Amino acid sequence: MAVGVELQNITVVSEGNTLIENVSAFVPAGSLTFILGPNGGGKTTLLKCILNIIKYSGKVIFHGAKDNKIKIGYVPQKINVDRDMPLTVLEYLVSGFQKLPIFLGILPKFKKEALDVLKLTGAEGLIDKRLGRFSGGEMQRVLVALALMQKPDVLILDEPSGGIDISGETLFCGLISSIKKQLNITVIMVTHDIEVVRAHADNVILLKKTLRGSGTISDTLTDAKLKELFGIHDKEKKNCHFIGGEEHA
Repeated sequence: MAVGVELQNITVVSEGNTLIENVSAFVPAGSLTFILGPNGGGKTTLLKCILNIIKYSGKVIFHGAKDNKIKIGYVPQKINVDRDMPLTVLEYLVSGFQKLPIFLGILPKFKKEALDVLKLTGAEGLIDKRLGRFSGGEMQRVLVALALMQKPDVLILDEPSGGIDISGETLFCGLISSIKKQLNITVIMVTHDIEVVRAHADNVILLKKTLRGSGTISDTLTDAKLKELFGIHDKEKKNCHFIGGEEHA
């Protein structure tokens, strides 16, 4: 059963600075929900509250979860992988799950699970390749596969397509949408690209320190809300893209 996520008055204050304030929104169960906002608007901070890895006031409630406990798969914005690490993708995926040290062999159960998640991400051809021997886009698929290994109820992705081009991001988001449907899980994803949101979102949260909008595409991607969020109209936004969190025409 998919899990809904309710945010109630989430506020984060760090060293006297308010990072986000009174954010209340709902992520429907089984939805692909995008968090959209400018650089420095608090998107990653909000994700960390859902992950419960920073201090915050307010409540995060997981509807449909027993005792409010769920499994969350997380793909961070950046991850440093040693390109000289002597591990194959298969070894990397199973190393945190099987108790038997991987140098003694990989149990058939975990090999099957690794192959299954790699197939979901379209990366099964990488299973025997060494880490660091492939492109950024391929690495992102491996990281999503790693997050899926724990069979999450909610998958959280913090700008996972950073470092790949716009066409690659579109393909990646299409892949995530397909995974969401196949596994019937809830996905929360940060992006800067409005056209990606328009193409794939079931639900949208607009964030700029505080909530600037929440709901369907028609409710959120209006000229007025986008001008408030980015200082630009939607029709102008279509001619722009983001590189490293900054806006470029």
